[in-house]
Amino acid sequence: MKTERTQQRVRWLTILVSPMIGLSICGQPSVSLPTTANPPTDRSAMPSSDSLSFPVSALNCNQERHFDKVSAMMIAPDGKTLISGGWDRTIKIWDLTTNSLRRTLRGHTAPIKVVTLSPDGQMLASADSDRVIKVWDVSSGRLLKTFKHNGSIAMLAMLAISADRQTLISGTLYDSIQAWNLQTGQVRYTRKLASSQTSIERNILSLSLSPDGKTFFISSVAWNKAEIYASGRKADAILRQWEIETGKEVRQWRNHQHESMVTAAIASPDGRTFLTGDTQGVIRAWDIATNQLIYQVKTAIGGGLSLSVAPDRKTLLVWNSRNLATLDLANFATGKQQLKQINSLHPELPEIVSALIAPDNQHIVTGNETGGITLHSLQTLKAVRSISSGSVKMVSVANHPDGKSLTILLDKVGGTLIWDISQGRQLPLLDFHAAQAIPRYLTPKGDALVTFDDDGTMRWWNLASGTPMRSLTIGLSRRPSTLLTSDQRFLMEWQNDKFVLRDLETGAIAGKFPHSLQYPVAVSPDRQFVVGDTARGTIEIYALPTGKLVRSLPLKVQIRKFLFSADGKRLFGAGVRGLQIWDLAASKVLRIQTPDLIFNDLVLSQDEKTLLSAHADGKMRVWDAMTGNIIRVLEGSDVPVQWLSMASTPNTFLSASVDGTMRLWNWQTAKLLQSSCIVPSPLP
Repeated sequence: MKTERTQQRVRWLTILVSPMIGLSICGQPSVSLPTTANPPTDRSAMPSSDSLSFPVSALNCNQERHFDKVSAMMIAPDGKTLISGGWDRTIKIWDLTTNSLRRTLRGHTAPIKVVTLSPDGQMLASADSDRVIKVWDVSSGRLLKTFKHNGSIAMLAMLAISADRQTLISGTLYDSIQAWNLQTGQVRYTRKLASSQTSIERNILSLSLSPDGKTFFISSVAWNKAEIYASGRKADAILRQWEIETGKEVRQWRNHQHESMVTAAIASPDGRTFLTGDTQGVIRAWDIATNQLIYQVKTAIGGGLSLSVAPDRKTLLVWNSRNLATLDLANFATGKQQLKQINSLHPELPEIVSALIAPDNQHIVTGNETGGITLHSLQTLKAVRSISSGSVKMVSVANHPDGKSLTILLDKVGGTLIWDISQGRQLPLLDFHAAQAIPRYLTPKGDALVTFDDDGTMRWWNLASGTPMRSLTIGLSRRPSTLLTSDQRFLMEWQNDKFVLRDLETGAIAGKFPHSLQYPVAVSPDRQFVVGDTARGTIEIYALPTGKLVRSLPLKVQIRKFLFSADGKRLFGAGVRGLQIWDLAASKVLRIQTPDLIFNDLVLSQDEKTLLSAHADGKMRVWDAMTGNIIRVLEGSDVPVQWLSMASTPNTFLSASVDGTMRLWNWQTAKLLQSSCIVPSPLP
């Protein structure tokens, strides 16, 4: 990282906690808050959290947001209504004239993959990753029909509704097309892409109606069977035109001039041009009437291209996860065409997942990986306004040096906040600037931020002043690939056939271990051992700093987090549909629980008799730490809870949901004591 590099705002927030409610950081059950300047001498005389006067609210924050990827969008023909579908399993209907949410449609039980509108904008169809299709009335939000595409095991990626609203066409990512009668709910016909002895046709890339509404276009990819496993294999882009009424193929076009894999292929709205893009960033335009190549453009924005044509057919939107670009279609055949505009996203902004040109031919709408939706100018590609901000996702948490606060690092969401828990209010924003670098980590002491330069230099930045504190050359010529351990005190850093465990406070190497040890990894409280998954149905425990294997124990669940007891004798692991408890002293498994739950976080009470867990279903569960049995369930909301922190006052803890809601609970009484909202500030 060069010193002259432009400094950018770091995303972190500080939550101010009443002095009588200390907090222990998740993953560090024995950690307590730093002592304040005048600590109370008799903590037993302090009032408990139950006796405090907290504002209580069960209201969720940021109800208008998607809290996960915005994977699909559609704008009504009048340009006033935006439909968005997300991985949070919801569909939202927005009023673009007022920038407000009209309603949220719920009913899907899996992430939304695609949405579409009928040509008159009155009927909406949505499909999820379980291949379930739902049809809705846009004006009322009423669910009209539910289908399931059974023609393939692949996920649905394409939908279209006929102009008369009598037929729905669905297409998978693989090779299956089905047409449905929207009145009866019956399948009218099923079609499969054809493969031959020498070629395989797969990967449906687009589905669109013809201008007359009587036929539809399907684009796909075919490649030679002999090259199917070859690196950088060539592929043909294929466009088929089928009758909506009968499913009969009217015409087929195939081109052979792509030198790499085709990632995008669409028919223009007027049905005259077939546009393709490949992994080398080359865009080609084909005349549908003659199947002749009109022209091709080599872009500078890399591969993984997606394409969208403006309704007036004058502009082509070219985009991938980090870039937006436009191309003037009116002059495409002149041989002098280049991309008009290229806008590369700020490196800290969330990646683009979906994008389209609005019917006014003046704006672009993008949906990102955190649930945000942004309106851009088509002329400049710059953001005009935010329709919806994304989710609030926490990367790491540390005690703040003031002894009263938590410092929380957020992922790709701007802002530095101080949050007064006792009053449930946000205090004035603070500014902090550090060199542009991703990823970033908080030190366990909560006083510094750690970044890595492109040349591998490790740097510490003072959180109070934003100034450099120190740096360390770690012996690499590149930025390392790193992850936090579950206890958030160390970094896992991959080097050749080993992974290195590095102390976040000092940068010192704590040990080196086989590359077979998988994430997540946790370090014992006494720093004598490290444990990790092996992806072979076992966990392995290594000694620090020698890296010697101490023991291997059976693993029956998919782990997302490990947690040690304070004495290091017990180990807890939780993840996707499972909780497992080990007795490390006796080298045996104590308990295995396999509820149908996704665990997002796990913390241990001060007396180590109780476990608390956060889940994707929006609930928190209290477990007996010895038996692994559920004691009670706390109802937060239907929004996933991502983080927990035990309070030093008995029986209290904090939870944070991905929508930015912070809640203070008494887990013994299941009482909600207070609810507040995190409001991240945007990037400058």
